[in-house]
Amino acid sequence: MKRIHTEDDEDDPSRDSAASLDTSGVSSTQALPAKKKPRSKQKDSSHEFSSREIARLRHMGAVDHSSLFRLQVTELLKEVSVKGKLRQRLSAAVDALTKLLLALPAGTEHELSDRSWLQTLGVRLPLVETPAGGKGRFRFEPPSKVTAEGSFVLDTIVKPRTEVDLALHIPKSVFQPKDHLNQRCVRKQALYLAHVAAALRGHKDVQGLGFQYHRGNPLKPTLVVSVKGKDCKTVSVRVHARLDPDTFKLSRFDVNKNNIRPRWYLGQGQREEEDGAEATSLPPTPVYNMSVLHDLCAARHLECMRQSVGVSEGLRQGVMLLTVWLRQRQAHEGWGSFPEDLLCSVVALLVGRGQLNTSMTGYQVFRAVLQYLSQADWQTDPPSLCAEVEPSRLVAFTSRFPVVFVDGSGWLNLAYTLTAAALLKVRQEAKLTISALGKSEGQKFQVVFLTHKSFPRSFDYLCHVTIDARSLRRSGERVDNLATAAMDVGGQMSLALTSHLEQLLTSALDDRVTLVCAAPRPNPQWSVNDAPLDYDEQSYLTFGLCLNTSAAFSVLNKGPPADHPEALAFREMWGDKSEMRRFKD
Repeated sequence: MKRIHTEDDEDDPSRDSAASLDTSGVSSTQALPAKKKPRSKQKDSSHEFSSREIARLRHMGAVDHSSLFRLQVTELLKEVSVKGKLRQRLSAAVDALTKLLLALPAGTEHELSDRSWLQTLGVRLPLVETPAGGKGRFRFEPPSKVTAEGSFVLDTIVKPRTEVDLALHIPKSVFQPKDHLNQRCVRKQALYLAHVAAALRGHKDVQGLGFQYHRGNPLKPTLVVSVKGKDCKTVSVRVHARLDPDTFKLSRFDVNKNNIRPRWYLGQGQREEEDGAEATSLPPTPVYNMSVLHDLCAARHLECMRQSVGVSEGLRQGVMLLTVWLRQRQAHEGWGSFPEDLLCSVVALLVGRGQLNTSMTGYQVFRAVLQYLSQADWQTDPPSLCAEVEPSRLVAFTSRFPVVFVDGSGWLNLAYTLTAAALLKVRQEAKLTISALGKSEGQKFQVVFLTHKSFPRSFDYLCHVTIDARSLRRSGERVDNLATAAMDVGGQMSLALTSHLEQLLTSALDDRVTLVCAAPRPNPQWSVNDAPLDYDEQSYLTFGLCLNTSAAFSVLNKGPPADHPEALAFREMWGDKSEMRRFKD
């Protein structure tokens, strides 16, 4: 059989092979089994790893010691991530609630101290008013805008707690020039939320309403709304009453300034506007100032987090792993605890320093942040997201707060509710976790991410201090500056006393303990019909003690030498129990 050669055959390799078979006397039309070609020694480029993948594999192999751990971390992220239908349900709830809030009508004007209209609406003010009354007038106006914020916007929200944060921006016209004084702006924010709660009650899409303090701060109530979706499942949305950034100048809330006049707080008259040297001599109110600045700087801080954390999946996954880790150690809720939103700020800080980058995996970010937290000292070396912070302001921060983390504006201490003991507890937990991750064997995934470590399990001893109204009043009279500290936290004497006792126990036990930490105060929701949560009505305070086994059971405490200045403070602390002794050199 002859074959006609065409021009197309020059470019067809199959034709060439057929022609070569034809020369051996075999018909080209017969199907013959193809001969096995020798395996090429040349590398297949389709299976080559990029330099980035090789570096990642080397790093993961060095830190994980096991592919099983990597798979467990990957599955954990899939389990806690909010994707698909759940995210659509959250977005739909945010959109529906936003439309409701923007459509609210304006209200009538009332005196700031008038609560009769709230009784008519059937809601209570979500704020403990200490003292009651105050100057000014309040009129509800629709929010200037409603925006989502927090972990939902950054895509770092973690199941099972999938609350969405929604910010109501109160129009500037609601406030008067002197509203930064004497809790006026804080009380107007609370009134605004109470009016919104009354307006949402009874709506077909609203299944439940309640109030809760943000970070356990009695000056910052939030409205928790349960919204029913089209699939009849409810979504929890936390509504914050925010001040517009231009409502007040940031400098009004400098950490050294006083914005709660003692004469007004003690009921000694209505003289509120002391100026000049008289105002500068008043005790500062740093916690109150930071509470207001937190709202004024919220939008700017969220944008900073978007640009640093929200641009990388690895950074977001790292924040999610850190959130799971923090929740399992019960170190994230209540006054004085390490708030979850501070984790994003830590990641942004390390990104700015070049210690994290957008190509890192979630586990790499998690480990790097824990390594940083295990060595962090936010008192002597406070971190800052601001490129240039005035040295004098940094000194003022460290003199007013036990823990400092400056935001991008340079005015706000992001850690203003965090105590030194709570940070030390997180530091110790970070060290233990780094040690567990370094082990090649064992159930480290379960230890790091699955084991719930409650407050009692973290300490050797628990100490309960009974309190009542009489003991709190006597403490305010006997302890220097305790009443001033209570004035700064909305009149909650028990919060000021907790901080004082924590420092006192730490000084008294000295090297007998490695840590004294107050238990987080319960921060439950309460109905919009009920009175607000009052910390002073709780019956006891709880402190956890971690013992130093080498010195915990010593018979006596050796104080400083008698001729040292510290000796006077030691004798004042122990009173009749202290005595002079001579010890061998």
